[in-house]
Amino acid sequence: MRYNRIETGARAIDLVEAEDFPVTAMRDPAYRSTFVYGNVIVKNGDHGSVIHYGGDHFYSAAGNTWGEPIFRKGTLYFFNNTVHMTGANVSLFQLSATEETAEVRNKVFVAAPSVTAFRMRSNSGVGPGWTAGGIVNLGKNWATTGWRDGAVPGQLNGQGNMLSGSAAPQRAGPSGPVAAQARHRPA
Repeated sequence: MRYNRIETGARAIDLVEAEDFPVTAMRDPAYRSTFVYGNVIVKNGDHGSVIHYGGDHFYSAAGNTWGEPIFRKGTLYFFNNTVHMTGANVSLFQLSATEETAEVRNKVFVAAPSVTAFRMRSNSGVGPGWTAGGIVNLGKNWATTGWRDGAVPGQLNGQGNMLSGSAAPQRAGPSGPVAAQARHRPA
């Protein structure tokens, strides 16, 4: 998924298991690698997470042909996107289980002044034998000051790579970065 403007929805991007032909999908090595780059995403966080990766149908058992056994269980490569979040309660990434990973690099995450809770990850309910939360690896990214991780199993790695500030390092329009914008690391 590349070079789109995506606005609102229950989730701005919902990349979950292949329901109709899961066996065919799981045989394709590309099913486990998902690339999302160059997009502008505008999302009201009060209505679901911004990015959902993994699967929708929970409480299955190992060996079943539905639910957790057919989740993506791969890597979401989330590079060079701009995410503008509104509402009060924002969760960026909802990775269904710890068999899903997100590589997050070169992003701008802008929270509107209305956002009072800005979490990097949110939880998914999964059945016994599965661990929710996923693994999010952060590279260099910029986020509005005040973000934090959610109370989620799994891992959030690379928090020290994040840059933060109170003003976005770029304009909201189609132009590039704002010249000489002050940026700093979170305290």
